[in-house]
Amino acid sequence: PSLAELMAARQWRRFPGRSAAALAVGLAALVVLAGTSVRRPGGPARVATSGLRDVTEQWSMMSVGVDAYQKVFGGIDPFSFQCPLPGLASFGNSSAGDPEFCCSAYDGLGWPYQFPECATLVDCKSCYKHSDDASLQQHPVAPLVGVAWASSLSVYSAAKPTSGWLANKLTDEFSGLLGGGKVGDSALKGQTLSGQVGVGMHDQDASPCPNIGDWEQVMLNDDKDNIHARVFKSHSAKLAVVVFRGTQMFSMKNWQVDADLERATLSLGDGFPDTEVHEGFLTSLRRILPRVKTWLNGSFFSLFGGSIPKDWTVLFTGHSLGGALATLAMSLAYLEDWQRKPDAVIVFGAPRIADSVLGAWWKARGMCSRILRVNTYNDVIHYMPLKTAFKWWEVAQQVMGCASDLSSCMNGGLSKLMAGSGSGTSFSSKWDHICGNESEFVVPSAVKGVNQELDDFSALGGAMAHFIDNCKYGYTYGVLGSSIVEADRYCGISKSICPAA
Repeated sequence: PSLAELMAARQWRRFPGRSAAALAVGLAALVVLAGTSVRRPGGPARVATSGLRDVTEQWSMMSVGVDAYQKVFGGIDPFSFQCPLPGLASFGNSSAGDPEFCCSAYDGLGWPYQFPECATLVDCKSCYKHSDDASLQQHPVAPLVGVAWASSLSVYSAAKPTSGWLANKLTDEFSGLLGGGKVGDSALKGQTLSGQVGVGMHDQDASPCPNIGDWEQVMLNDDKDNIHARVFKSHSAKLAVVVFRGTQMFSMKNWQVDADLERATLSLGDGFPDTEVHEGFLTSLRRILPRVKTWLNGSFFSLFGGSIPKDWTVLFTGHSLGGALATLAMSLAYLEDWQRKPDAVIVFGAPRIADSVLGAWWKARGMCSRILRVNTYNDVIHYMPLKTAFKWWEVAQQVMGCASDLSSCMNGGLSKLMAGSGSGTSFSSKWDHICGNESEFVVPSAVKGVNQELDDFSALGGAMAHFIDNCKYGYTYGVLGSSIVEADRYCGISKSICPAA
């Protein structure tokens, strides 16, 4: 029998619950960022978000019980290469145990992850596409990329206050005089950064910045939109890092921020035309940004240390939504001429935040040397937002169908939408990345996904390529397998950070 017949006989369609839970973020982000805008309270024409709630709830239910991929692969981690694949040998095919046949079978099943054993057997150039190493070594902020990655990973971990309820309450109330949000100090075990990283399906604790052991941490929160930032400070490294957290999977507040695709006008002054920025990002950022500014400048109400010394380096960073907020925060810090401005912003998988005017403003001020956008080529989110002519919840149904029935993806249904045919989705020209290609460094993702050329298309892989917390794919794989390791001057990052499989 042919491979297609074997696949049809097995009816391999669905993917594992653990993967569904993890990949829901990227898939849902594709939905809300690809679709029409959702106006939040205070907007002139808010669209009801019951459809978005239904979508996320369906994903939540799906993520709990859908484990067919893992069952198909014999109950073993689907990131663990098996040859022959369970079930194929029973058909008596003499090629079932041949690595080339097995790699073709994985590829034919729509599994986007590229096994090392298949690197020379399956042609997926986009999975390993990366920038020239020299482009990173020549970039002024290259030494900071390692600590930016470590911080962007750590901000997703749980944090516990150390000063007690009263001290944190007083800080919250006093600093509330300066504008919304909450402030609190937080414990760091051993004064080191920590975070969970996966090796395929298995999550373990890791220390992503082993060379620095005197970190102090402050939490800055805005409950209204569930926006969370942390400030890490190291006296030994003379380094202060403000890191914004990305979208939380089941946070309706975060999804509403992402989905508010209306554009807000921002005046740049100095004879520059106004720029149009992502309204959801800007509105949420303005509620938390006064706390960031106060912390950097120091004030009577700052109970967790004074201003940052002039000889320290200040870095803004974040992943996904966090990267968008960090970039916009850097822009506002210079636009408003803060007393203590960030020296650099480094982001991972950040969507576009504004039109080309903001990037032109950065270039005119000579600031493009201060920004670095690290992307995996097949990450669907860093191409967002998209422009579409149809309702986002209609896209949602198609994306969910693709996620739960791989044959719909294999037949190219969603790829036609991404290519701009059918209902008219296309990569939008009204959004632009700050400083364009000059600010981008591409790392490999080890998965098929979504890119502008639609090479090696996989909607599922487009979400996987966006994740920052797995050693086998996405940003941790890409960062630790790139020249970022050699450029790092602070953390001592290396592949040894990843636990053994």
